[in-house]
Amino acid sequence: MEYLLDTNIVGYILKGVASNKLKNKLMMINPDDVFISQITHAEIIYGLQKGGNIIKHINRVNSFLETLSILDWDEQCAHAYGKVRNELRLQGVTVQSMDLMIGAHAIGHNMTLISNDHIFDHFKQFGLVLENWQTA
Repeated sequence: MEYLLDTNIVGYILKGVASNKLKNKLMMINPDDVFISQITHAEIIYGLQKGGNIIKHINRVNSFLETLSILDWDEQCAHAYGKVRNELRLQGVTVQSMDLMIGAHAIGHNMTLISNDHIFDHFKQFGLVLENWQTA
């Protein structure tokens, strides 16, 4: 099984506030099965820029990024995105663009999304497998 970490999960890890459950899960699975989307990578870089003290945090971020693979946005993601976005629109569900893209990335590659964001509950109807490793 392959896992896609949502940006909030990566944030918990980088900020040192990951729960014991999250830490234990990450230690139990094969690192080759853990990924982030290019979208999450962009959000991490934005967070560094926004925080202002890039030099202080860049080494920790780079060390973390070296432990996993960053998945490219591809045709499978684009097709999943189009379908999910349209269906959610028809249902009157509003999802932030980055979350929509991350969810579509997981769906497009049949990955389990690890997130602490309940907006992804709306994605289960499209086959998304969602797990929350941060909370009990």
